Amino acid sequence: MSNVRLTWALPTPTSRQRPILHTEISVRVDPSLPWTVQDVVVPTAIQELVFNNVAPGNHFYRAVVVDIDNVRGAEVETSVTVPFDAPGVVTSFTATFEVP
Repeated sequence: MSNVRLTWALPTPTSRQRPILHTEISVRVDPSLPWTVQDVVVPTAIQELVFNNVAPGNHFYRAVVVDIDNVRGAEVETSVTVPFDAPGVVTSFTATFEVP
């Protein structure tokens, strides 16, 4: 199993925007599946999230900033492919000389 670390930078709210409440992080393993919210990260925290022991395969992640009025910003997506390990090695592989 492998770990996947997501990192991001928050936008600076303008005078026409409300303060940021949190960043919502969602995940899915296939583009045809719905997103599942995994966590929210407040702006005072380090802007990263680590997923431990991620199974091999494709993983899709989405981040969206939410302000204090629960207004959602534009969604940003990224993906990563966790590789499968190579097959194991054959064992008990021998050669024997035989006389016909």
